[in-house]
Amino acid sequence: MENCQIRKPKGANKNKKIVGRGRSTGWGKTCGKGHKGQKSRSGGSIRPGFEGGQMPLYRRVAVRGFSNHPFKTEYQAVNLNRLEKVYSDGEIVNLETLREKGLIKKSEVFVKILGSGDITKKLEVQIENISGSAAKKIEKAGGKVTAQKEKKERPEGKKAKLKAEKAGVKTQTEKTSGKKSGPEAKADKSADTKTETKNPEEKKSESKPKVDKPTGKKAEPKAKADKPAEMKAESKTKADKPEEKGKTSAKKEADSPNKEEK
Repeated sequence: MENCQIRKPKGANKNKKIVGRGRSTGWGKTCGKGHKGQKSRSGGSIRPGFEGGQMPLYRRVAVRGFSNHPFKTEYQAVNLNRLEKVYSDGEIVNLETLREKGLIKKSEVFVKILGSGDITKKLEVQIENISGSAAKKIEKAGGKVTAQKEKKERPEGKKAKLKAEKAGVKTQTEKTSGKKSGPEAKADKSADTKTETKNPEEKKSESKPKVDKPTGKKAEPKAKADKPAEMKAESKTKADKPEEKGKTSAKKEADSPNKEEK
């Protein structure tokens, strides 16, 4: 072997590592030396959302509305294809057997049977929450669904009531309460209004007493007419009083010279 044939092994020569030339190189900013202070300590980290002590974003933004997310109930789904593999004919499907077969955990309480897949075995399902397609497939295979949860009926809205009124069909609430709707209700209302219009007239006639003609409104003007006559009489008496005063004064004057002569 000659010197010209000797070669260096792979990895003997390395290119110079250039650092501090931006983040895209992978060796920017701290150049691979790490951080100082809190981030260099073991266990020292900054929780997500911390902004150095200033008001964080999740507190700066206003909260509007309400969410039922914390109070929701999560159901563990079990499909029919899994029941087909594990169960045999005539077995009962309930929470205990599902735990024994390993289909659900011991801590899980809310379970729902879904209808993906096919089933050929006769099973008796004793679970409340089950989809409609799953119940049909189980019954078609000869099984039973004993503890199916009853669906709550939603209250009827305004649109449903208007449609029922137009079609002349009684709504569910009217059937239970006995109230009428549509043209029947309108006819009853018109009859009630007629009776109401008649009743006030009867009440007025009953409340008003019968008034005689002489003691009615015509008697008042007579009383008013008598007042001026009384006023005239009083004025005459007042006019006569000054004449009497004049007579008394003349008598006194006539008597005064007689006294002087004496």
